[in-house]
Amino acid sequence: MIQRITDRVFSTLFIVLMSSMSLVYGSSSYSIPFENINGLMLIEGDFDGQKGRFIFDTGADEILLHSDRVQSDQSVFQTVGDNLLAEKGEINYLTLGNYREEDVTVYKTDLQSLQDYTSTPVAGIVGLSMFDVEVLHIDNVNNTIQLYTLDQINMVSDRKFVRNRMSTYDGLPILNVTIGNTDYNFAMDSGATTSFVCETVMMSQVKEFDRLDSSFRVSTAAGETDSHYYNCDAITLGKLKIKDLRFGTSDLTQVEGISGILSLDSLPSEEIIFDFVTGHIYMSI
Repeated sequence: MIQRITDRVFSTLFIVLMSSMSLVYGSSSYSIPFENINGLMLIEGDFDGQKGRFIFDTGADEILLHSDRVQSDQSVFQTVGDNLLAEKGEINYLTLGNYREEDVTVYKTDLQSLQDYTSTPVAGIVGLSMFDVEVLHIDNVNNTIQLYTLDQINMVSDRKFVRNRMSTYDGLPILNVTIGNTDYNFAMDSGATTSFVCETVMMSQVKEFDRLDSSFRVSTAAGETDSHYYNCDAITLGKLKIKDLRFGTSDLTQVEGISGILSLDSLPSEEIIFDFVTGHIYMSI
């Protein structure tokens, strides 16, 4: 999890390792191809004449740009393992797919740990703050991110989705999750390849979690830490029940109202659609 301490801007990045609808896109929609590498969505970008790959993170509301020569530390991001120092800057433009933004504010920081994890150069991290979006559609079948307006969704019967209520916290998509008989708010994060639950939640729901033999290394933009896997027999996401979901644990008590992180990569849905206008999330079944 990355949280900018200075202005309390919240974003996340963890790396480790019933409705029917079809979608009609008009000329105002945007399409951004991505490649899935180790559970992360990497998209090709062009910024100020330079080309590079960006990690798409629905849990990020700032744009981070890789630099191994950060001159100052006026911005500090809090992560799972350590604090991340960043230098505020500006770029003339950033193009992703057929989407282009000009006069972009970025935060320059060293993302070498993410390059090591993906075994590929990482130019930066982009999140929802990059886009003025009503509907975000992540298609893991065709490996595309679609952005369009609400009026471009037509309800028909050729695809099946579960629709749940969704809220936002500082732009972060939040979904209600039931563990045992208790409801919690979990952040929906495409920048996480493993789901995480707050340690206090796991302790209060100890009967619902089984500690697994395997441990893992959590790689974040600030470095690496160790964690352990726990299995939850069943959790409920609104109308969708998921059995045997694997979690890591982390201290999330410093983030008000957030009890866990749901990795989009770990969910059994090939397509996930965020409707930010009416506050709904659609997950294919």
